[in-house]
Amino acid sequence: MDPRTNRFATEIAAALQQAAARSGLQIKTVARWTGANERTVKNWFAGLYGPSGEHLLVLARHNREVFETVLKIIRRQDLLLALEAGELEQRIARLAKLLQDIAPQCAVTSDLSGWSSKDPIRSIERERENRSPSKLQEGGCAKRKGPD
Repeated sequence: MDPRTNRFATEIAAALQQAAARSGLQIKTVARWTGANERTVKNWFAGLYGPSGEHLLVLARHNREVFETVLKIIRRQDLLLALEAGELEQRIARLAKLLQDIAPQCAVTSDLSGWSSKDPIRSIERERENRSPSKLQEGGCAKRKGPD
């Protein structure tokens, strides 16, 4: 087997295995997406063979790990950085709105011990769900002091 083909198959397999570990991606799901039979998909997961062009495009459309791997293989990490920057901008905008909804006129002073550093936006959403508007009005956060 050509070493380049083997490297391609190995890298796609690693992406599929990572997706399986992270989100529970299953062989049946990949087979359904691509129209390939399960035996073929098992070979992709094992790194014995890589998916053909059409199958690869379908996989990249459905699965972030495969998409990122394709960009790395073709040495276009710049596109990956641009994608991540756009996603980060969206998350920051969402975070700013959530913070504004929680405490529009004061600093957030809640206990952060239950917050997840992996998904701070979800943590803030949970905090917002647990706070009633009356708690915010009753002093759930400290009033900002103006300049003296």
